[in-house]
Amino acid sequence: MLKQQLYMAACVVLLVIATTLAILTYVSHNHTNSAMQFLSSQHVAIMLFLVFVSIGFGYAWAHSLQGALRKEQQESDKLLTIINELLNPDERLVLAVLVEHEGKVFQSVIARKESMTRVKAHRTVKSLEERGVVKTEREGKQVIVLLKRSLYERLV
Repeated sequence: MLKQQLYMAACVVLLVIATTLAILTYVSHNHTNSAMQFLSSQHVAIMLFLVFVSIGFGYAWAHSLQGALRKEQQESDKLLTIINELLNPDERLVLAVLVEHEGKVFQSVIARKESMTRVKAHRTVKSLEERGVVKTEREGKQVIVLLKRSLYERLV
Protein backbone atom coordinates (compact mmCIF):
# COMPACT_ATOMS: atom_id res chain seq x y z
CA MET A 1 0.00 0.00 0.00
CA LEU A 2 2.79 2.41 0.91
CA LYS A 3 4.59 1.51 -2.32
CA GLN A 4 1.48 2.44 -4.34
CA GLN A 5 1.09 5.72 -2.49
CA LEU A 6 4.73 6.61 -3.11
CA TYR A 7 4.34 5.73 -6.79
CA MET A 8 1.25 7.91 -7.09
CA ALA A 9 2.94 10.79 -5.23
CA ALA A 10 5.93 10.55 -7.57
CA CYS A 11 3.58 10.61 -10.57
CA VAL A 12 1.85 13.71 -9.25
CA VAL A 13 5.18 15.48 -8.73
CA LEU A 14 6.31 14.52 -12.23
CA LEU A 15 2.99 15.70 -13.67
CA VAL A 16 3.33 19.08 -11.99
CA ILE A 17 6.94 19.51 -13.12
CA ALA A 18 6.25 18.38 -16.69
CA THR A 19 3.15 20.55 -16.96
CA THR A 20 5.05 23.59 -15.68
CA LEU A 21 7.88 22.94 -18.16
CA ALA A 22 5.43 22.43 -21.00
CA ILE A 23 3.70 25.71 -20.26
CA LEU A 24 6.96 27.61 -19.86
CA THR A 25 8.43 26.23 -23.07
CA TYR A 26 5.27 26.89 -25.05
CA VAL A 27 4.68 30.45 -23.87
CA SER A 28 7.92 32.04 -24.95
CA HIS A 29 10.65 31.06 -27.40
CA ASN A 30 12.95 34.10 -26.96
CA HIS A 31 14.99 33.13 -23.93
CA THR A 32 18.34 34.56 -23.01
CA ASN A 33 18.97 31.76 -20.54
CA SER A 34 20.64 28.78 -22.25
CA ALA A 35 18.77 26.25 -20.09
CA MET A 36 15.41 27.72 -21.13
CA GLN A 37 16.51 27.76 -24.77
CA PHE A 38 17.33 24.06 -24.51
CA LEU A 39 14.02 23.31 -22.81
CA SER A 40 12.13 25.28 -25.47
CA SER A 41 13.81 23.23 -28.17
CA GLN A 42 12.64 20.08 -26.34
CA HIS A 43 8.99 21.15 -26.07
CA VAL A 44 7.68 18.12 -28.01
CA ALA A 45 9.73 15.72 -25.87
CA ILE A 46 8.40 17.38 -22.72
CA MET A 47 4.84 17.02 -24.00
CA LEU A 48 5.41 13.31 -24.77
CA PHE A 49 6.88 12.85 -21.29
CA LEU A 50 3.78 14.53 -19.86
CA VAL A 51 1.55 12.11 -21.78
CA PHE A 52 3.44 9.05 -20.54
CA VAL A 53 3.47 10.25 -16.94
CA SER A 54 -0.28 10.90 -17.20
CA ILE A 55 -0.84 7.36 -18.47
CA GLY A 56 1.29 5.99 -15.62
CA PHE A 57 -0.67 8.00 -13.09
CA GLY A 58 -3.96 6.78 -14.56
CA TYR A 59 -2.75 3.18 -14.38
CA ALA A 60 -1.65 3.58 -10.75
CA TRP A 61 -4.95 5.16 -9.79
CA ALA A 62 -6.98 2.45 -11.54
CA HIS A 63 -4.83 -0.25 -9.93
CA SER A 64 -5.37 1.32 -6.52
CA LEU A 65 -9.14 1.49 -7.01
CA GLN A 66 -9.21 -2.10 -8.24
CA GLY A 67 -7.34 -3.19 -5.12
CA ALA A 68 -9.84 -1.38 -2.91
CA LEU A 69 -12.75 -3.01 -4.73
CA ARG A 70 -11.12 -6.43 -4.42
CA LYS A 71 -10.64 -5.88 -0.69
CA GLU A 72 -14.29 -4.82 -0.29
CA GLN A 73 -15.43 -7.91 -2.21
CA GLN A 74 -13.36 -10.15 0.05
CA GLU A 75 -14.91 -8.51 3.12
CA SER A 76 -18.38 -9.06 1.65
CA ASP A 77 -17.55 -12.70 0.98
CA LYS A 78 -16.38 -13.12 4.57
CA LEU A 79 -19.57 -11.49 5.81
CA LEU A 80 -21.69 -13.84 3.70
CA THR A 81 -19.78 -16.84 5.04
CA ILE A 82 -20.32 -15.67 8.61
CA ILE A 83 -24.00 -15.04 7.97
CA ASN A 84 -24.44 -18.48 6.46
CA GLU A 85 -22.77 -20.09 9.46
CA LEU A 86 -24.67 -18.12 12.11
CA LEU A 87 -28.17 -18.08 10.66
CA ASN A 88 -30.56 -20.96 10.39
CA PRO A 89 -32.11 -21.85 7.00
CA ASP A 90 -35.29 -19.85 7.67
CA GLU A 91 -33.30 -16.73 8.55
CA ARG A 92 -31.17 -17.15 5.42
CA LEU A 93 -34.38 -17.43 3.39
CA VAL A 94 -35.66 -14.17 4.87
CA LEU A 95 -32.37 -12.44 4.03
CA ALA A 96 -32.49 -13.81 0.49
CA VAL A 97 -36.03 -12.47 0.03
CA LEU A 98 -34.99 -9.09 1.41
CA VAL A 99 -32.00 -8.88 -0.95
CA GLU A 100 -34.24 -9.94 -3.85
CA HIS A 101 -36.65 -7.10 -2.99
CA GLU A 102 -33.90 -4.48 -2.48
CA GLY A 103 -33.98 -4.60 1.33
CA LYS A 104 -37.68 -3.90 1.85
CA VAL A 105 -40.54 -6.39 1.72
CA PHE A 106 -43.90 -7.10 3.32
CA GLN A 107 -43.81 -9.89 5.88
CA SER A 108 -46.70 -11.52 4.00
CA VAL A 109 -44.41 -11.97 0.97
CA ILE A 110 -41.94 -13.84 3.17
CA ALA A 111 -44.77 -15.97 4.59
CA ARG A 112 -45.77 -17.05 1.06
CA LYS A 113 -42.35 -18.56 0.36
CA GLU A 114 -42.04 -22.32 0.24
CA SER A 115 -41.49 -23.92 3.67
CA MET A 116 -42.72 -20.75 5.40
CA THR A 117 -45.92 -20.07 7.27
CA ARG A 118 -47.25 -16.82 8.70
CA VAL A 119 -46.18 -17.84 12.21
CA LYS A 120 -42.75 -19.05 11.11
CA ALA A 121 -42.19 -15.85 9.09
CA HIS A 122 -43.21 -13.74 12.10
CA ARG A 123 -40.91 -15.62 14.48
CA THR A 124 -37.99 -15.59 12.07
CA VAL A 125 -38.34 -11.86 11.44
CA LYS A 126 -38.62 -11.22 15.21
CA SER A 127 -35.44 -13.25 15.77
CA LEU A 128 -33.56 -11.23 13.15
CA GLU A 129 -34.97 -7.99 14.56
CA GLU A 130 -33.78 -8.85 18.07
CA ARG A 131 -30.27 -9.35 16.70
CA GLY A 132 -30.34 -6.03 14.86
CA VAL A 133 -30.26 -7.48 11.35
CA VAL A 134 -33.67 -6.15 10.29
CA LYS A 135 -36.24 -3.73 11.60
CA THR A 136 -39.98 -3.74 11.11
CA GLU A 137 -42.51 -1.00 10.51
CA ARG A 138 -46.28 -1.15 10.41
CA GLU A 139 -48.18 0.14 7.44
CA GLY A 140 -51.83 -0.30 8.28
CA LYS A 141 -52.34 -4.01 8.93
CA GLN A 142 -49.19 -4.95 7.00
CA VAL A 143 -45.72 -5.36 8.49
CA ILE A 144 -42.81 -4.12 6.39
CA VAL A 145 -39.47 -5.82 6.99
CA LEU A 146 -36.43 -3.63 6.32
CA LEU A 147 -32.89 -4.93 6.02
CA LYS A 148 -30.31 -2.61 7.54
CA ARG A 149 -28.89 -0.45 4.73
CA SER A 150 -25.29 -1.27 5.61
CA LEU A 151 -26.03 -4.99 5.45
CA TYR A 152 -27.96 -4.65 2.21
CA GLU A 153 -25.06 -2.86 0.56
CA ARG A 154 -22.70 -5.64 1.67
CA LEU A 155 -24.99 -8.44 0.55
CA VAL A 156 -25.68 -7.10 -2.93
